[in-house]
Parts: sequence; C-alpha cells; structure tokens
Amino acid sequence: MDNQEAIKMLTARMNRYHPSDKIAEATKVAIAALQEQAERESGCEYCHGDALKNLVLFHQFEEPKVAMHGGSQPIPEEQRPLFCPHCGRKL
Repeated sequence: MDNQEAIKMLTARMNRYHPSDKIAEATKVAIAALQEQAERESGCEYCHGDALKNLVLFHQFEEPKVAMHGGSQPIPEEQRPLFCPHCGRKL
C-alpha cells in the first residue's frame, strides 16, 4: 500500500467518527503526516534539476560552506549530500 492509498482509506474511515472523537483527531494527524511524506518523496526543482549536480565548496570566515551556484572547488561524489537541502528528499 502506498501513501496515497493509505490517505484515501483513512479519509474514508474518518467520516465514520464524530469530529470530537480522539480517533478522528489521530486520523487527521496521520493523514497530514502521510501527505507531508508524499510531498517530500516527490521532490522539488532542485532534486530533479541539475542544481545539485553542480554543488561547490567555498570558505566563508574560514568555515567550509556548500553553494549551489558559484564557489571554487567541486565537491567529490562521495561527499555529496544524501538528502536534498531544499525539501529533505533522500537522493
């Protein structure tokens, strides 16, 4: 079962409960969490574009920083981020 199927099933079941019922409240929280996870898994323009392929490293105040555009040193493949810095999706 994927997130969309679970959201549909929980939404259908939620209509059976009284709005003030604790189960209805917990179901709303579960639906919101599943929707957020589904949005994160779909990614963003950074995940699906070339922005993360061009990450570079630069130093600001003697601290290493990562830049999506500009900078001085390309980041080696093994040091690239595991998650999108914009939406949090696993890369």
